[in-house]
Amino acid sequence: MTDSISKGKSAAGANSDSKFEYAPLDLNALRGQLVRLEDTIIFGFVERAQFKQNPKAYKPDAIHIKGAGGATQFLGSYFSYFLTENEKVHAAMRRYTSPDEHPFTP
Repeated sequence: MTDSISKGKSAAGANSDSKFEYAPLDLNALRGQLVRLEDTIIFGFVERAQFKQNPKAYKPDAIHIKGAGGATQFLGSYFSYFLTENEKVHAAMRRYTSPDEHPFTP
């Protein structure tokens, strides 16, 4: 059984008629894949840099969000408002009942 393990078969596969063999990791192939992924990430940053910033969206009280009665509904930045309302929708759909999901806003 140890002879079949050294040839790339798992211990469970040594006794069965499984035709699956596991090739060892090729570091050159892995390196090439990581370089391509790095290029993809950098290209994404370059593409994103073409868009202008909108500082008004991040400044508190720059945009007044009115409620149904005309009174100010939310105090804070537009980004905070968007994030809070988005998380309310996700909470209504029970996203945060999973132990690995946590909202950013209280």
